[in-house]
Amino acid sequence: MVSIVLISPCGWGNLGDAAILESVLNAVRARWPQANVSALTLNPGDTMGRHGVPAYPLAAFSLDSYPVAGQDRVHTRGT
Repeated sequence: MVSIVLISPCGWGNLGDAAILESVLNAVRARWPQANVSALTLNPGDTMGRHGVPAYPLAAFSLDSYPVAGQDRVHTRGT
């Protein structure tokens, strides 16, 4: 069984990022219909709801420019 994990910083309303992920999902499903596909994103809840695949946090903590859903932001040095 093929397992594929897609990585994307999507999940915050950028429909271009969502369209790219959806396009890749469609290509993977066309090529490997039986593959187990999941995703690593910054907003796993949005990814699961929008794309219908299991999703997990891409990062261990949030940064100002890259927030992770459900986590407090860590301010980088100098901000």
